[in-house]
Amino acid sequence: MDFQTIRHDVSDGILTITLNRPEHLNSFTVTMAEELEHSFRAVNDDDSVRAVIVTGAVVRSAPAWTSAARATCSASTSNAGQAG
Repeated sequence: MDFQTIRHDVSDGILTITLNRPEHLNSFTVTMAEELEHSFRAVNDDDSVRAVIVTGAVVRSAPAWTSAARATCSASTSNAGQAG
């Protein structure tokens, strides 16, 4: 199967699946779900695959809003439990 949204690489008994939509911050799609299912089923009966790693492609330049969202989330969780 040719994958559109993931990379499927087996090396030394390790399957590495890379979510490969960095331009969309590796957001999940129906196509990606189908490709992941196919990938997992393909190696399910393969005794040479001993481990599976799922990772995401590197996002080269994240939009500014992601940094702001992280800062806001970090600030709100660091203040959790404090009286306002």
